[in-house]
Amino acid sequence: MKKKNKIVLITGASKGIGRAIANNLLKNDYQVIGISRSHSINNRNYISIKQDLRDSEGFAKVLQNIKKKYTSIVAVISNAGNGTFQNLENLSDKYINEFMTLNLISHIILSKAFINYFKNKKSGYFIFNGSEASNIGGKKATLYSSAKHGLLGFAKSLRL
Repeated sequence: MKKKNKIVLITGASKGIGRAIANNLLKNDYQVIGISRSHSINNRNYISIKQDLRDSEGFAKVLQNIKKKYTSIVAVISNAGNGTFQNLENLSDKYINEFMTLNLISHIILSKAFINYFKNKKSGYFIFNGSEASNIGGKKATLYSSAKHGLLGFAKSLRL
């Protein structure tokens, strides 16, 4: 199978590491489905899907539609996230919830949506973008380290 017939789904593809990964895959003749709140990649093999991953129900619906429309997804790169480095007591409950939804829960929802997709195909890859903060707490990194530690535990358990 030629690479151009293979599709990789990436969350957080609008900037940073996600954008770099998407551009690298595009240079290597993969099709890329990018899920992000905004998009800056302009390539005929890039499929942009605008979605805020903090909206768990909306994200789950988007994933169901993607699975119906695209049958040759070979990998899911779970990259979305951001960092906040503040004292915990200075963060609102709403912000904490949204942060954990983006940085941990969205990765779990994405994986749940594609487990049977890959099992039925008998192939497929999950790639998670983590951080060394998963093992090392840092000053003002309570939320970030917690989310990355949870993601590490999730990824380790998923592979079993």
